[in-house]
Amino acid sequence: MRNELLDGRRLRFPVRMGDRESIPGTIVRGVRQHVLVRTAPVLEAAGVNLRHAGLAQIASAEELERLAFVTRCPANDFIARSGERLVSRNNDRSYEARFGRLVIPRVYLEFNRRRIGPTTLEGDAYHRVSWMNALLPYCPESLERLVDHCEHCGAKLGWLHTRGVGQCDHCCEQVKASTERPLPDILADDYRFFALLSSPSASSVEEACAQLPRSLAKVSPGSLVRLALLLGGLIQPEPVATTSRNTVPSLPAPMLAAVASSGTALLRSWPTGFRSWVADKLEDLRASPADLTALRSRLKRFADKATEPADLVDAVVSALPDLHRHAAHAFAIDRRYYLYKDVQRVLGLSSPAMDALKSWPGIEFLKLNEAGKEQGQFNVEQIDKLLPVFRESVFISGCASGFGLPIYAIEQLCAAEVLEWEDHAALLATTAAAKVRRESVGRLVEEISGKGRRDEMPRDCVSLAIATRRIGGRLKPWASIIDALRKGRLSFWMPEGKLFIPTLRVRAKDLTGFQAIVDAEAPDGMPVFTTVSQEDAAEILNLAPKRVTALSRQLAFPFERQGHGLAASRAAVLAAAAEIAFNAEVALHENVHHRQVDNIMVARSIAPLLSGWRRRDLVQDGIIPPPPIIVPKKQSSR
Repeated sequence: MRNELLDGRRLRFPVRMGDRESIPGTIVRGVRQHVLVRTAPVLEAAGVNLRHAGLAQIASAEELERLAFVTRCPANDFIARSGERLVSRNNDRSYEARFGRLVIPRVYLEFNRRRIGPTTLEGDAYHRVSWMNALLPYCPESLERLVDHCEHCGAKLGWLHTRGVGQCDHCCEQVKASTERPLPDILADDYRFFALLSSPSASSVEEACAQLPRSLAKVSPGSLVRLALLLGGLIQPEPVATTSRNTVPSLPAPMLAAVASSGTALLRSWPTGFRSWVADKLEDLRASPADLTALRSRLKRFADKATEPADLVDAVVSALPDLHRHAAHAFAIDRRYYLYKDVQRVLGLSSPAMDALKSWPGIEFLKLNEAGKEQGQFNVEQIDKLLPVFRESVFISGCASGFGLPIYAIEQLCAAEVLEWEDHAALLATTAAAKVRRESVGRLVEEISGKGRRDEMPRDCVSLAIATRRIGGRLKPWASIIDALRKGRLSFWMPEGKLFIPTLRVRAKDLTGFQAIVDAEAPDGMPVFTTVSQEDAAEILNLAPKRVTALSRQLAFPFERQGHGLAASRAAVLAAAAEIAFNAEVALHENVHHRQVDNIMVARSIAPLLSGWRRRDLVQDGIIPPPPIIVPKKQSSR
């Protein structure tokens, strides 16, 4: 359709647009060339209703066609570089303008002020379209600080009057370059890229988008600009608030340039650069759960579809998938981790033990919150290395129960290296009771089972539990006895079924040689039990378990509740054993039935105690041998 107003007054000489020139800049240059001083005559001749020439950058196609006619400039040049106003002109403060695929908020466009780079104008003397980008406080070409007022008279530069792009409308002086420091060279490359990406020039925007990683291909240019500003504000040494569009252009020039440049750098390396920054920040803030919580909150703000465009949110979530998951999964990125409950389950630890594990220097635990239920992550590689330690070891209490031995016997076997004490530092830090390696337990079972005799068992054989009662007044040398069993030095016959050491059949007289042997109680550093169960107390005293409870208070080792059972002081039980001997022990030394012991004692005029016999009297009378000399050995205990 023919523009009916393409008629009337025109400038005498044609004007050709520069490669990066703005539309109002072209108009001003034409006005200056014809010495018209004011831009209004051109606007009036074109019949356009614009407050000033600066708004020609977003004039309609018809208005641009008429302006091109008046200025004798190709209309296609104006139309190709213009933006489309997306709302009514009656709302100047809130409208947006579309430049190709990029939609720019009005607050990011500087139409009212004529910002210039005096140093840049010394080359090609025309107004750059990039100078209308309010997000650019520095000229992308010269990196000088853009100026919008005359330093000589203080007047603001505008579009109503013009004596040239680089001259003051008021005092006619050439506008001097800014005295402020230029943009640092280290920011220049990313700043210039941001200038292309955010430019009110469709061709510049497409040039920038073509150079970004393919992972951002589905993100619109407007969202890319928004993401650069959000990221740039986040990663400053002191985070800068860039979520409000209205406040970003008013940031101090050095800060705004740093935000735009650093955010663009992350876009250009997306998502690797962003993930690396998050990982580095994680290390910096590892000791401050409150700061980690705050950082996650800021990151989640970027992934909120209620406040940010969907394509921007998708890009952020694809880089950090954990943002939409539970807080316990925060900052995982490509790092593998275990959660608290996972570790507790696979290692079989109680809550107090888990607290100890988190505090152990050899483990990395990332605590993610300060208040409420604790959230955190464990290092997968470290936990995987601990799995064999915890899983392939058994508590000595369980081991003792499986063999049918008192707990102190397992401690002795570890000291003798018949069984292997699991002394890993993580286990010692988290577990009060000692554990032995499961492999060594299985090996001992095989060794003992392989040495059992298969010939006919002599009639004088008794169970090992009965035979060992000849050793009293102290801890029995179980390590030496079992070592003799596994090496074939002590003959025994084994019942059918699973190995249960007390049921092995031996000749009672074969235990005589162990009477003087004293075994080491435990390896150095091993946490030993300081209490004994009723069954273990009975084994030390050579009594039936049912008698121990009744005698415990009389003999000064009362049993108290401990966990799911009852326990008494091991030292108190040993003290009682050292003072008193009972009939079962005496009977084996006299080679009589235990019910005959009382008659023997009466015949020898040995007075009984309230329970049992005074051990010292029996030794003096030669009934039982004197106890071997025991050198006390200091042990760690828990």
